Amino acid sequence: MKSPRIYTYKVTFEEIPHWYWGVHKEKCFNDGYVGSPCTHRWMWEFYTPYLQILEVFPNNEEGWKKAVKVEKRLIMPDLHNPFCLNEACGVFYSLETLRSAAALGGRAAALQKNEDGKSVTSLRAAAATHAVKDTDGKSVVAKKAGNRTKELKVGFCDPEVQSAAGKIGGKISASQVWESTKDGYRGAAGLVALHNLRRGWSKDARVRVY
Repeated sequence: MKSPRIYTYKVTFEEIPHWYWGVHKEKCFNDGYVGSPCTHRWMWEFYTPYLQILEVFPNNEEGWKKAVKVEKRLIMPDLHNPFCLNEACGVFYSLETLRSAAALGGRAAALQKNEDGKSVTSLRAAAATHAVKDTDGKSVVAKKAGNRTKELKVGFCDPEVQSAAGKIGGKISASQVWESTKDGYRGAAGLVALHNLRRGWSKDARVRVY
């Protein structure tokens, strides 16, 4: 009875030009082994694999180590070949595997949420963007936003808002309390006017409470 072997091999297919390199330690002689793929296992099931034994080694620990070294020499030149079905060799991975991992990692990161349900990735990106400073130490993003606000004349850059803000002191007593007729916001007359304008309402949508 023949003893189990350790050998390197190459799997090819009758129907397609792809191949697969590997090393195998038999449990019994000629055990019918035809490779152990993970990513492309469906090809072994769909097509007809043929195993070619390349080199046989002593069935011991030293023989296994030598076989693994030979397997590495076989795989490395073909690792990025689109017809080679090996996805990795030790710590080295095929380009297809790396691209798939990057895509999955990106999707997983995008799905991560904080306690408020906001994307962790988006928040980190925003923080990194706002961290960029100009020569004066000011946020580049904030500075651009401020310039844009001035161009559009919105918010505090709205002439009507500035006019209302100028009336806060002097002309109207601070003891007076006014209320927005839109949402019940209370404060000094000028503050209520600003409150309304910021929300797109008329500054006159207010009444004096006392």
